[in-house]
Amino acid sequence: MRIFLKNRDQYVCKQCGYNIIGHLPDKCPFCRASSEQFILAHECSEQFSVVKSQLTNNIFKLTTKPNLGIEHTSWQINAATSSYWIDCPACFDPKLKSADIITFTHHHTLGACNLYREKHQAKVRINRSDSQHKLSQPFDFDELIEDNYIEDGLEAYHIGGHTPGYTMFIFDETLFTGDYFFTNDQDLKLNPHGNKKETLAGAKRLANILKTRPIKTVCGWDTTPYEEWQPKFAALLGLAG
Repeated sequence: MRIFLKNRDQYVCKQCGYNIIGHLPDKCPFCRASSEQFILAHECSEQFSVVKSQLTNNIFKLTTKPNLGIEHTSWQINAATSSYWIDCPACFDPKLKSADIITFTHHHTLGACNLYREKHQAKVRINRSDSQHKLSQPFDFDELIEDNYIEDGLEAYHIGGHTPGYTMFIFDETLFTGDYFFTNDQDLKLNPHGNKKETLAGAKRLANILKTRPIKTVCGWDTTPYEEWQPKFAALLGLAG
């Protein structure tokens, strides 16, 4: 199956999953992989697929199989009246129906949203600040968000920091952080890419939001029980001052 988009080819980085519309870059603008690591979107669709695994009754993890390098994790939320994707899979899987609305933590996770939008008429929304980045320019957005919002039980909070428009989400006692944090068995660290001062300030904004929220699970690269994640988060803010 050949994928055409306004007569422009689309390329996917096998090392990180980033989609490039209209030209083959010398190096991936996200992970710096060489052009040899890119394949056309239709080749990606032939070699990879996207599978859903259930986290709760209304939350599903979307994973590319086989693994598409260090691709970000995407999540599907089935709310009362609409379905949502938080971040979009890098692989366009023609057998996978997209959510009604595709939204993002930040512009690094646009994935193949343009192709899902084209096939399923999904509405694509992002914070206005991240829509202005040069990597976002080839993509079409239906809504540009500037403030926090609550819709259909999904809460969106503009945090900033790692990227100017970075947004985190809460739904059904689950916090979606994207790759704002890196974690291991011992501790939690802020994503080092971006303005460090603003990223720390964003983490502190998140801490204020969480003071009054009953969170059970944190979804970033993977899922972590909040009772395990929260002490690491507190220690991170304490060490940072």
